[in-house]
Amino acid sequence: AILFFLHFGVEFKKRTRYYCIVLFLGFGGCSVTAQTLKVLLHIQWEKIMYKVITALILSLIIISCENTNEPIDTSNLLIPEITNLKVSNDNVSFNWINYNTLQVDFEIDRKIEGEDYKAFVKLDYTNYGIADTSLAKGVVAYYRIRAVYKNRTSEYAYSIPVVRYTSALVDSNFQNYYLYEAYKLNNGKFLLIGTKHYEPAMSMIFDPASNQISNLINMPINIEGYSFNLLDNGNVFLAGGRVSDAHYKKCFIYNTQSNIWSAAADLLYLQTGNSSVKMPDGKILISGGFTSNGDITNNCQLYNPVINTWTALASLSSARVGHAIALLPDGKVLVAGGAPLPGYTSNPCEVYDPASNTWLATAPLNEKRSGIVSYLLPNNNVMVLENSGYSRTVEIYNTANGMWSYGGERKNYNNIGASTQLSDGRILIVGNTSYPSNELRVEIYYPDINKWVQSNSIPSSAYIWSVVTSDDKRAYVFGGLDQNSVSVIDLN
Repeated sequence: AILFFLHFGVEFKKRTRYYCIVLFLGFGGCSVTAQTLKVLLHIQWEKIMYKVITALILSLIIISCENTNEPIDTSNLLIPEITNLKVSNDNVSFNWINYNTLQVDFEIDRKIEGEDYKAFVKLDYTNYGIADTSLAKGVVAYYRIRAVYKNRTSEYAYSIPVVRYTSALVDSNFQNYYLYEAYKLNNGKFLLIGTKHYEPAMSMIFDPASNQISNLINMPINIEGYSFNLLDNGNVFLAGGRVSDAHYKKCFIYNTQSNIWSAAADLLYLQTGNSSVKMPDGKILISGGFTSNGDITNNCQLYNPVINTWTALASLSSARVGHAIALLPDGKVLVAGGAPLPGYTSNPCEVYDPASNTWLATAPLNEKRSGIVSYLLPNNNVMVLENSGYSRTVEIYNTANGMWSYGGERKNYNNIGASTQLSDGRILIVGNTSYPSNELRVEIYYPDINKWVQSNSIPSSAYIWSVVTSDDKRAYVFGGLDQNSVSVIDLN
């Protein structure tokens, strides 16, 4: 009996204590019952009663263990690691690594685009991969995998990020050697701003529904290093920047209805490469950046689009550029990391309180970081990561206790890359390890399991500059330099 309960205690850790209590109470009950019958009836029944009642208790426990409908604890049942994911026009194959010591089976569901998920195949624990050769050419298929243990299915349906791509979208309006920044507008279209040294900067509208480009116009000046924000009225606001090596206080507004760029009020201070965020009241807060002589500043200022004016704010406690900035759920602003001097990184963090116009220190990052971006996760915590660089670690700021912890580690580092957040909270990062490169690596972060999953690579030689998701969960990767194509990723 002891060996029996030790066996089930290993597999059902949460129930071990419960079953041990039942065991000892059962034997205790047997003893009391047998002794009572012996005294009252003067019959030697204790041996019989011990055997009968013990057998009943063990039978009930076995039935309970084998037929329970409780879901598997996914902290004990690890999500399988997908590997060797290969995609072609009519074939998908992948394997997974099962780190569990238990004999876990797997159920694979498949969804053809436009349909619901349907059961595809069920595999026992000896199988670690599938090959789907039944797809028609050009059909987009999505897969998800669930762990099954003793007729119980894990709560989380793991969705495998099979990426369908096309790199054939080429428009003559894309000019070679331009670097394209892409921004999603409120109407679902993208604003593209192409810049090139000593050439006029251009803006254009890309419609992902029709794959068409329209509204090509030259920018007022050939500006780079600006910050971008969408105003409440749907127009676009650019603040700061430089032309070649000259820094400017210039700001511009793009009217999405009239397709016209117009000047806004100049900055109070030079802040090229500033980090900015839109506040709950629609105003734009910018922080840090470079000054005219290349020094790094701690200045902050606030733009009011209603009256077209800037207001000076309390300065950061330390100068920084390339730092992450995020609006917190309580309306405060988090600033993390950045470079205090050219070529350096830092880990100090601080939080701005708009009610008191003060910056207060909060817990520092675990690692010094610069060139980082931030994303608000569905649980209201904030993730920071490096799109480009040699760090594969990410950090998550707990907005409840003000502390940082490591998130799931990425599979790759990117020499150059870009990231974006999907509407369901997942984070997509696309990049390559060198330039030139013949492939783009794709990784997707799943917040609910704190895990990065590497998808299949995309054949492309583009120099990644930005990635934007459309309303239908397609990601558009815009290159630059010597490539004028756009890679389109279908995400499940």
